[in-house]
Amino acid sequence: MNLASARKIFRFPCGNNGLPHLRKGAMTLTTVFLFFVFTTLGLGLLTCSRITLELSAAGKNSRILEYAAESGVKAGFQNLIGRLSPNFMTITETELSDLRDQTEKGETAAAERLAGAPFPLIQKGKCGRADWESQAHLALRQYEDQKQWFRTVVDVSLNGEGGIKNFRQKKSTILEARLDLFTGHVPTSLYPFLIDTGLSSKEQAEFYKKNSIKLHSLQPALPSPVPVFTQGDHLSPDASPLLSRVLKIDIFKPQDLTPARLRAVLGLPPSEEPVPEGVYLIRDGSGLGGIFVQGDLEELILAVDDGAQVIAFSSDAGRWMVRFHPVIQHTVFQTPEGFEEFDSSPRGVIVINGSVCSLSAGRLNLSGEIVPSPDEETPSVLSGLQLSIVCSDSITISSHLTHQGVTWKDGIPFVKNPRTRLSLFSAGCDFLDGSEKEGKITIGETGQDDIKIQAHLTSSGQGITAEGDKRDLYLAGSLQAKKLNLEGNNLELFYDRRLPGTFSDPGTTPLTAVPVIRLSGLRILAWKTS
Repeated sequence: MNLASARKIFRFPCGNNGLPHLRKGAMTLTTVFLFFVFTTLGLGLLTCSRITLELSAAGKNSRILEYAAESGVKAGFQNLIGRLSPNFMTITETELSDLRDQTEKGETAAAERLAGAPFPLIQKGKCGRADWESQAHLALRQYEDQKQWFRTVVDVSLNGEGGIKNFRQKKSTILEARLDLFTGHVPTSLYPFLIDTGLSSKEQAEFYKKNSIKLHSLQPALPSPVPVFTQGDHLSPDASPLLSRVLKIDIFKPQDLTPARLRAVLGLPPSEEPVPEGVYLIRDGSGLGGIFVQGDLEELILAVDDGAQVIAFSSDAGRWMVRFHPVIQHTVFQTPEGFEEFDSSPRGVIVINGSVCSLSAGRLNLSGEIVPSPDEETPSVLSGLQLSIVCSDSITISSHLTHQGVTWKDGIPFVKNPRTRLSLFSAGCDFLDGSEKEGKITIGETGQDDIKIQAHLTSSGQGITAEGDKRDLYLAGSLQAKKLNLEGNNLELFYDRRLPGTFSDPGTTPLTAVPVIRLSGLRILAWKTS
């Protein structure tokens, strides 16, 4: 077969050796290419898996660090709360002087004394691989000295740091809070509910069984106030600081107020004879002082009329009325002898050396006289006014006592102006001769199923009682007494925690007999994570 015939028979061209030409290495290249592609995909998936695992581990560690840091803050905060509980402690006069000196230097001595440890407070803990540490630091923000007591506002910075064993990174969380403390002979109204009799645990349990009491906070976000039982050392019949405020003289003890000195202050002729019964408006060259009453009152009526506070007094000796406008500084004093006018307002303290048979809200009748209003919720205290009634003997409340501008709905007061304050103090001791009196505050029988009182009630005598049976008593304020007997009535107390910021006129409320450190507020400001 010749070459031409062979070309016709074979489809593939032949080389010099007569074999067809082949495409060498095609399968190898295809195999290598596919191996490369799948290897790349596999390595990519392995890399993605490794990155995912590392990110998951990092996220897990980050969450553990965050939980550990938060645990440090929570543990530190619980430690701080535990050290500050039960929110008050009794101190000595020497300790009070030392704390005042240290606070004036910018130190946070009162808070550290109440906590029972120097700051910073350091606490550590661990759980599994995680561990944490918290540090609480204090800084003095505000200092206010009021002679008998001083107030401090302290900033708290609580730093929690979390870590993991064999892991370099750490995480921090900061909690910022603020403490409000009163130190010294503090206003008794800082205690929402105080029984100063020295009751044992068993007697306290019996006290709750005997009296139906519910305590609430007017700020819904804050916890309800806690009852305080003290050992009979907090409440005193000594009203010397309040007498000093009213009479505008220095009285360090009851014996300092002799009849001759009192007559001189009241503007009476010099004599050693007792002061005649009546109502006296204290005045001197610098303006008006408070109101002093000698003798028992049959009626004491509080009323609000056309932007003025009106106070009417009735006794066997006659009738008196004081009408004053705090805004325009004008006062009218009506006595059995006539009228007097002053271009100033009296101090908001009424001292009564005797008893009050009926304390009630009032209104003006058609003839312009102030008459009791026992059946209506008539406002009795002018908005923004701070009024204290200090009585040596007993006080009987005969009607609702509410503030102007306060709305009561379903037994709950909605307070717009927390600066308005009414304080009732029954001392149980004669202010002139020191003789013992009954010193009791009675919520009288008004013929109504409920009674609303917006006041701070303090009795250092025979306590606080309620007449009637199965009535609902609503008290917006505070209560401090040696004894409490509700006689089958129900008491609901609403405490306004904004109260500590309203003592713009110190010396108008009763003070504790012993110096104390009282934590009146703890507020959380912010929680920051870094």
